[in-house]
Amino acid sequence: MKKTLFLLALSSSLLSFSPFSGIDDIISSLGRGGAPALSRYFDDNVEMTILERGGRYSKDQAQMVLRDFFNTHPVLGFEISQKTDSGERQYCSGKLMTSKGHYKTSIIVSVRNQRPLITEIRIEKN
Repeated sequence: MKKTLFLLALSSSLLSFSPFSGIDDIISSLGRGGAPALSRYFDDNVEMTILERGGRYSKDQAQMVLRDFFNTHPVLGFEISQKTDSGERQYCSGKLMTSKGHYKTSIIVSVRNQRPLITEIRIEKN
């Protein structure tokens, strides 16, 4: 009985300890230029700045804006320069490489109910 309780406690603590798992999936989707895959992680409203266009968008609007960018700037990859985790907020910045150049990119993710939600994306000229 004690062994079973110990194993249950250990497995639940290991499952809850994955600080970057959500943001890693997001980064992977960004590096592939996958707007639909990224949009699964969008919060109800997302603060976006893409080149000169910025604003607060609904999930659907944010997906369209990002899809338009990826269609005109096919993604070749993403290089991480910084990644932090403060518990309920995660941050990643780096260089988004596209067929039309490299762009400084940052993402802010809030974790709610153990679910990562993108609250902000910035893609700016380098």
